[in-house]
Amino acid sequence: MDVSRRSFLRAALATGTVAVVPIELLVRAAAVSAASGAHYFTAHEYATCDAICSRILPSDASPGAAEARAVDFVDLFLAAFEVPATIADNPAIYLHGRFSGRNPYPNNQTGTPSTTFPPDQMQSNPPTGQRHFIGLNASEQLAWRLQLYGPSVITGDTSLPQAYRDAVAGNTIPVPAKGLRDLYRDGLAAFDSYAQQLGQADFATSPAPLQDGMLIMAGNPVFANVPVPLPVIGAPQAAKDLYPAVVINTFQGSFGLPEYGSKGGPSMWAWLGWDGDTQPLGNSIYDINLVDAQLGPNQGHNSGFGDPAVYVPRGGYREYREVSTNGGASPVPLTLADLLTFVPRH
Repeated sequence: MDVSRRSFLRAALATGTVAVVPIELLVRAAAVSAASGAHYFTAHEYATCDAICSRILPSDASPGAAEARAVDFVDLFLAAFEVPATIADNPAIYLHGRFSGRNPYPNNQTGTPSTTFPPDQMQSNPPTGQRHFIGLNASEQLAWRLQLYGPSVITGDTSLPQAYRDAVAGNTIPVPAKGLRDLYRDGLAAFDSYAQQLGQADFATSPAPLQDGMLIMAGNPVFANVPVPLPVIGAPQAAKDLYPAVVINTFQGSFGLPEYGSKGGPSMWAWLGWDGDTQPLGNSIYDINLVDAQLGPNQGHNSGFGDPAVYVPRGGYREYREVSTNGGASPVPLTLADLLTFVPRH
């Protein structure tokens, strides 16, 4: 069965967080990896989550979630407040910037990429893997801890007003009933239990079509015209609860910046047709010597010294995405040779 990767992406993202994913878009082969330096997951949980991610965004001629190591993004996010300083200099929530060092500065004298790159401000020490994150204020810390750890970070915090804690405990102020960490821990265990009810050792080592069937039962209420046999036992509630989050996190890990813990980045962006983090080069380069395409002969500036015959070019943009001219003056396209004058850094 040959299904377009882009069709899969459109189908999955179009459904939002509930992600109703057709079975024919899930039937893909993917490898299950063992944990290596996981921060939150146990080795077994890591393998289970990796298997789920690998079925949500399968591999074919283009890389999928397995190659992007989406599971590593999930693992780092869930451990955001607990990773050692050698991994992250602040809670692993918002990356420090501005630039990754993958793209050079533009050369406005030539309208082409320069050979000068900014320093990598996100991950300055790749051998040790330390990533630079922005420090969080008290409100941000509370909000992200609530998302990861659940309502106990409020109800159990005696520094907060008792009335506020009571309102959260009584659901007068609605908050998620379970943090993402427990959602994953319970949900991954539920997928294993589901597989065992179907005669398998666990989810990660189950046959791919059966994995797809379990994911369908957990996340898709529509079972008409399914091309493979489905499990006869309904998915556990914890597996259903996890499904929306793991779908979103799989795409975030696969197509987000690799500094957030994955190995995605340029290899994933290429087949998607996305440039990724283009700064400081950007999508268009100003060329100071380029005559504005809308001007006719002798319609430019004069020199400023009273001689209208002396032409001084206005300058213009060379671009491979029409963003700076916004439908106005016709841009001068950058050629492939222009764009290949630098090698993006990974």
